[in-house]
Amino acid sequence: LWDSQALRRQGGLLDPEPPILPKIRLGSIRKYQTQAIEAIVAKRLDEPGGSALVVLATGLGKTFVAAEAIRRMRNKNEKVLVVAHTVDLVLQLEKAFWPFLTPEETTTVITGSDRPSEISDLKHFDFVFATRDSLANLISQEVQLPEFNYVVVDECHHLGTQVYENLLDSLGVGKTSGPFLLGLTATPWRPNGDGLDHRFTEPVISVDLARGLNDGYLANVDYRMFTDNINWEQLENLQGQALSPKAINRTLFIQEWDDAVVDRVKESWDELGRGARGIVFCGTIDHAIRMTNRINAMGFTNARAIYSGGKGENRVSITPVERNKMLWDFAFGRIGILCAVDILNEGVDVPDVNLVVFQRVTHSRRIFTQQLGRGLRLAEGKDKVIVLDFVTDIRRFAAGLQLDRDLQQTRRANPGKPLIVNLNSKVTFRKSTSDDLQGKTFLSHWLKDLDAVADAGEDASVLSFPSTDLLNSSE
Repeated sequence: LWDSQALRRQGGLLDPEPPILPKIRLGSIRKYQTQAIEAIVAKRLDEPGGSALVVLATGLGKTFVAAEAIRRMRNKNEKVLVVAHTVDLVLQLEKAFWPFLTPEETTTVITGSDRPSEISDLKHFDFVFATRDSLANLISQEVQLPEFNYVVVDECHHLGTQVYENLLDSLGVGKTSGPFLLGLTATPWRPNGDGLDHRFTEPVISVDLARGLNDGYLANVDYRMFTDNINWEQLENLQGQALSPKAINRTLFIQEWDDAVVDRVKESWDELGRGARGIVFCGTIDHAIRMTNRINAMGFTNARAIYSGGKGENRVSITPVERNKMLWDFAFGRIGILCAVDILNEGVDVPDVNLVVFQRVTHSRRIFTQQLGRGLRLAEGKDKVIVLDFVTDIRRFAAGLQLDRDLQQTRRANPGKPLIVNLNSKVTFRKSTSDDLQGKTFLSHWLKDLDAVADAGEDASVLSFPSTDLLNSSE
């Protein structure tokens, strides 16, 4: 619609300052964000080839901190590389950085399908946003990349893989004369359980989920863990036995209860009213399709199954283009609920999500925290996120109890602090629509060492049931 001359004329009308500056001048930066930005700038001055790690729960503004820190540190001719492990994340990051740039600063993207016409043109761009694998492929082809002064790695808990380590080494990260490394994550645990100390020292800032909730920086969580699926009658046969999570789960839980799940989802949907938006995390593609069909049969909203690949008797493959359109429709409310399999854990920013349903068993606290984070972002008119947890794994109960204790401890640490929000975040144990206080009391007594239980392997004999008299206790 516009030729190059028209575009130049429009560009000449732009404010020469970054669009974010008026907001910053009004003092709208949160205190912890200011602390993080200043700490990053200080580390860069002290160690030009060093690194800084930012650990902020989902929704607390990791990208804001990184972009503003880069804006303050970067000199005119310095180059910035921003890396993530998925295309969706890379595209989202580029857009998130734009408000921090002047009209003269240029950006480009490198993915499997999107890149400059000539790789040699990379040297003309100030900011390069790239997927890890695309960069690794260029390096394997001995393509000469520009010398970057800053390397930002989003979701840096994925560091430690050979591809990532080779990539960072080839960029000179870790060398005195190399680029400054800035890592961003909400979950500073690598998939194998190790930390990130091979690339970073202590985080310059660390704000966890409980603090973010209690300080009012995240949407209030109404977390409901359902115990309908526990076969309490089996407990009398288990008293005093040392059991593994696998044995407990096999003995204690009834297998599937999809119809009851859909009933609870509809009740929560009605409770949230107009503007409800939900994600159901499922374990398999067939399960996601089954849940989608049941939700659509009830007719209270439009549901779709979303997953990567997969062909079979009851499924069709979903192309990347179809997935992107689905996410677009979800963001604009044309789809009310997405039933997701191994997708949406990271990098999806839909602040309007106010219903999260867990039906997928995951033994990773990293994935659990990331999935929960899909509903934590603040949005206009959103007073809380309802979380329905139907996961039949004893370690998930430990995770729920730990979240409850973290919230209580954070509140006790700030006894005189006024509430910023009207509703306290909470974790409740429920049977159908009523609270299960006896079940919570029993599980709290039994799962004393929550970290040990939450991180236990399938066959670790770390569990031992106490007396079932606690179920009948009035305490």
